[in-house]
Amino acid sequence: MVEPASVSTLLPPLPAARPPTPPRESSHSESKTTGLIGRFFQKEPPSRRSSNTPNPTPESSAESPNQTAGASRKKVGFADWTDYNEPPEVSFDGKGQIKHTVQPLPPSAGRKPSKSILKVSNGIHEDDYSNLGSNTKLLPPHHHATFATMLESIVQQLAGKDRSSKQDAYLMLSGSLKASDNVPDMKALKEKMPLLCQFIWRDLSEKLENGNTDSTLVTKALVLLSSFLQKPVIADTFPAEFPMHIVDHTIKTLEEGSASKDIVKHLMFVMAQQNFSPKIMNQERTGRLITALYGIENHVKGKSIIMGRLDIYRTLLRQSKPHMLFNTLWVKDLFTDMLSSLREIRTPAILFGLEASFLLGREGIISRVVSSLFKIEQEDQSYGATFADYYAGRLREIVKNKDVSPTVPQIWSVIILFLRHKPQLLEQWPFLKPFLGVVQLCFNSSDSATKTEANYAWNRFIFAILPNEKTALSMRTFLSQPLVGQLKRNSRKATLSSVCYLLYYALRPNSTPAQLDMLSRL
Repeated sequence: MVEPASVSTLLPPLPAARPPTPPRESSHSESKTTGLIGRFFQKEPPSRRSSNTPNPTPESSAESPNQTAGASRKKVGFADWTDYNEPPEVSFDGKGQIKHTVQPLPPSAGRKPSKSILKVSNGIHEDDYSNLGSNTKLLPPHHHATFATMLESIVQQLAGKDRSSKQDAYLMLSGSLKASDNVPDMKALKEKMPLLCQFIWRDLSEKLENGNTDSTLVTKALVLLSSFLQKPVIADTFPAEFPMHIVDHTIKTLEEGSASKDIVKHLMFVMAQQNFSPKIMNQERTGRLITALYGIENHVKGKSIIMGRLDIYRTLLRQSKPHMLFNTLWVKDLFTDMLSSLREIRTPAILFGLEASFLLGREGIISRVVSSLFKIEQEDQSYGATFADYYAGRLREIVKNKDVSPTVPQIWSVIILFLRHKPQLLEQWPFLKPFLGVVQLCFNSSDSATKTEANYAWNRFIFAILPNEKTALSMRTFLSQPLVGQLKRNSRKATLSSVCYLLYYALRPNSTPAQLDMLSRL
């Protein structure tokens, strides 16, 4: 080792461009390199080192023996010569022989990972799934290379006899379909649809060892069926006879009333989602279904059952409107459910009632059915002798509760819209007076939401009457009275829409002079 330079030579005159400081050499660094990483880096041959190299850069003055212990400042000296050492070559065999030089990496855009970073390899190739047996454990969805391989595995499980494996298979496929907005592989699913429908139909009547229906397996099969129905593109691939079997099975189950509540709920959910062809949902099947739903509370009770029944009624209204007129048992259920104390039942019942009354209110059959319903005598005559007296009395009670009072004008609208087959008959309806008293309470309510709904209800009443020269003078005068009264109370904002509504139906492009005279007397 070269002796350190004296203090007087530590700071020689620097050249114009100072070269870089070469690595420091010491016995400590040499021993450390040899002992730790000597097997990775080849030592430089002696011939490559300069034998007559001048003194290297001296150690810092802190390491100089001439420095006093009390020095508070370190000084570094730089030599006026340079000594470049070549970087070591990398050897990969551990024996000091250079095998190849490290090459620069290509651009990241041109490199591909040796293994996917999006999923973990399970060591099973896609081709191996075609040989899965019925006893093979069902793997989670992320372990499958494609949707087709997962579907093949699910079919294998459903073809087996293990109960828990079939349940898992149903849940896995239904969960995968619900998690995707689109069908992952429609071609593969279409090929397996006949088998899947066959398995669903088989498991709907599956029994346990004790002879009871396997409710858990049945509900899992119905969950998958409902997932299919949520995507019309999948429902269109059902075998021709499968929807008919499902409808007949549902009707029979509801008629018998022996199935568990859980199975009944899932069957009702399926029927509320279906959009089968008119050939399947014909008049006979629709009528039987409505009859079974009308008496379902004799077998199964609960909020979910009533909600499911309302959902089916609403589906049938949009799907089989003529058949809803043929079997009108649903009307009684509708008016009963609209008075429910449960918001989860009352709200969908009112929505269904408004939709049904708008669509069917002009039909003479439905108007006669509703009119006859309100004439039925009541056993409990605390509100009156007829169903109309009972209904009006209940509405008057509900108005007093501000939390639910806005629903009263909505229910009142449903009644009026159902009776609009002939406006003259509505004017002469014997129970019109007590119901007009109900809507008057709504106009006089201190709750702003109830008043607003009362104006909407009055708009529907104008729509049902359709004032013209044949309208009785008393009715024409009565149509404007609530509006004039509100204008006098400075409730202009709430009544302007109703005034416009009345003018819209009273003033028509083809109005006769008699109609214009009638309007002047409103």
